[in-house]
This record gives sequence, structure tokens and C-alpha cells, in this order.
Amino acid sequence: MDVNKGWKWTEIDTDYWSEPSEEIYYLCSRWEDMGFMRFLDLGSGIGRHSLHMAAQGFDVTAYDLSESGHAILGEKAAKLGLSIQTVKGNNEILPFNHSSFDCLLAYHSLYHSDSVGMGRIVSEMHRVLGSGGEAYLTLISKSHPDYLRDDLEKLDANTVMKPEEDGSIIPHYFVRYDEIEKLLHPFEVIKVKHVEDFFSGKSSWHYFVHIRKP
Repeated sequence: MDVNKGWKWTEIDTDYWSEPSEEIYYLCSRWEDMGFMRFLDLGSGIGRHSLHMAAQGFDVTAYDLSESGHAILGEKAAKLGLSIQTVKGNNEILPFNHSSFDCLLAYHSLYHSDSVGMGRIVSEMHRVLGSGGEAYLTLISKSHPDYLRDDLEKLDANTVMKPEEDGSIIPHYFVRYDEIEKLLHPFEVIKVKHVEDFFSGKSSWHYFVHIRKP
């Protein structure tokens, strides 16, 4: 995958990426109770979360670089009779007006950048969320085995050039817990979880971060 072109979903096993994450059910209920309706799926892939939120009545915008991802999402949405706006673009420059969204999800999609790029992404997230809006995102922990590998190129103290599922090698941004608040300084941190998952028998560490725009 070229970091500026997005995943080639035709070359990836999409079964895993088709099932909504467990967190989305809680977030959907919470944000519905809070009266949030304008939802941005930042790095939507093939739309597992966009489809779920649209089915619950949210006004959904699916944002991703991948044309094949948008194509698969469009086919699924049409079959289900759901209306979802798809927009292609890079996370560092969001083509939306200030305060366009009430809530935002960036699930395993935000960190394909270096340290400078991550600063731009956080700034853009803050800009497009309305006051009091919330976001939920995942970040790769420096406890992840890939950060500790000696055979991968490091672009800076937080960024490693890491292989992707489609065979490409792109930047991946890693953090420690004490670096999260600094990275997300425009936001109020509601909750952080540090979780070890196992995917295809391999250990994978991520932070799950819930934030609010004051």
C-alpha cells in the first residue's frame, strides 16, 4: 500500500475487517444518548463501523484513501438501503468545515504517519469536531513487538516503517502512555486502555483512547 493511495482491499482477507469492533456498540449507545448524530468514520476501510452507525440512524461520513474500500462499502450500503457519504482523502488534510461532526472514530487507521504528520492529524480532528464532541481512537503502543524489532527502519523516535497486510511498507506511529496526553493536548482525555490482542497468533499492543473536545 502506498500511504497516499490506501489499502488494496482486493488483496486482503476482508472477513476480519467486516465485523464491527466491540467498542462501537458502546459508543453508538453513548453518542445516541448524548444527541450526537453527525459521525465521521476516519479511515473507514470497507465500512464495518460506517454501516453499523448508519443502520442506527447516524448521519455517516466514511473517509478513507482507498478506492477499493469505498467500492466495497458502497455495494454493501446499497444492498442494505443505507445512505453513507464516502469521501476520499488523506488524514492530514480533512476536506470538511470547522465543527462538521459531533463524534469521530479512528479505529486502527490513524497512525499511518510520522511524528510531524500525527500532529497535523490531531489538529485536523480537533478542527472538524464540534465543541463538546467526542472521538475514539486507537494508537499503537511501544510495547508492540514491531516497535522493538531491529530490522525495521525508524524514521524518528516514534515512527517505524512496518510491513502491511497487502505487502507494502509504510510508516507506523508508536507511543507510550506518557506521550498520549502530549500528542492529544487540544483534547480532554476521558479514558485510556492498554490492551494486548492476538491476531493470527501474534501479540499486538494498542492504546484505546476516548477523548472530548472542550
